[in-house]
Amino acid sequence: MTRLLPVIAAILLCPSLVSAATWLIDVDRSRVRFKVSHPLSTVEGEFHKFSGVVELHEKEITRSKLSVIIDTASVDTGTKALDEELCSDNFLNVRRYPAMTFVAKKITHNGVNKLKVTGDLSIRGVTREAVLDAKRPSVPTRGRYGKMRCSASAATRISRKAFGLNWDSLLATGLGDDIDISLDIELVGK
Repeated sequence: MTRLLPVIAAILLCPSLVSAATWLIDVDRSRVRFKVSHPLSTVEGEFHKFSGVVELHEKEITRSKLSVIIDTASVDTGTKALDEELCSDNFLNVRRYPAMTFVAKKITHNGVNKLKVTGDLSIRGVTREAVLDAKRPSVPTRGRYGKMRCSASAATRISRKAFGLNWDSLLATGLGDDIDISLDIELVGK
């Protein structure tokens, strides 16, 4: 018992040691979308298969951790020919690079209920730092099936060329360099 006293005292005096909770992205209630300009229109799409884990420190949100894995073959623009081109060796090369990832390195406050999430984004074997402008996760509530849930959103803009997405085809003529990425996610307590 005397060995446990220092551990119990540390937990009581330092509640942040036990305030982290693990949350999983609920894929059925979440979206990962992108937009890129094209001379005739804006190309929009989303990825249907992804997963993610958030270690959420509610009291000290900047200590939270986040990682997301996106199945590149799940890209969907609503146009089969474009989806095939995006999956080809010319662009995402899904056979060689079946996933893109984001792993947060630093989270900072950026105003009321706003965060900057800095992390490593890896696409097509190239890793670059990316900064997500995020909304602080909502207050967790119990869902209709008894599990705790909360939601969050984030957005960023990346250069496709910085990740080696330089593909040159008829479909790419005039394609903008900037890709806007948005995440609207619902998290479920693990």
